[in-house]
Amino acid sequence: IPERVIDDLMPRGPLPQLRAQLQRYLDRGIDTAFLSLMTTEPDPAKKRDLIRNALRALAPGAHPETAHAR
Repeated sequence: IPERVIDDLMPRGPLPQLRAQLQRYLDRGIDTAFLSLMTTEPDPAKKRDLIRNALRALAPGAHPETAHAR
């Protein structure tokens, strides 16, 4: 599988980059997306906070500055 295909289907990286990729999906007509957020953070409390912040930052209507949350 070409790396470009993997990059298109499995966005990863900082929140601003993920938000931009999700916006490209929406701009091209995708109206339903299923997200599976992952982190390598071993601490459960920190992991929970990272995932929660990512969900908030990527949510429809979130302000762009929210996407800079870690």
